[in-house]
Amino acid sequence: LEAYKKYPKHPKSPDMIFKAAMSFVQRGETQKACSAFAILYKNHPDMPDRISRAASAERQRLGCN
Repeated sequence: LEAYKKYPKHPKSPDMIFKAAMSFVQRGETQKACSAFAILYKNHPDMPDRISRAASAERQRLGCN
């Protein structure tokens, strides 16, 4: 998340947030993961399709709003 905070407009920003969200999932921090996914969709609606599909599936699996 530090890289994202420092470079929020970088082309790899969606990757950074997705990886942070998945780290939260691995740690069992579901609420933080859902929050990270929400930020991803809010700030990067034009994210690459591969990230969108993976994030959508994970959000559904976690039961995120």
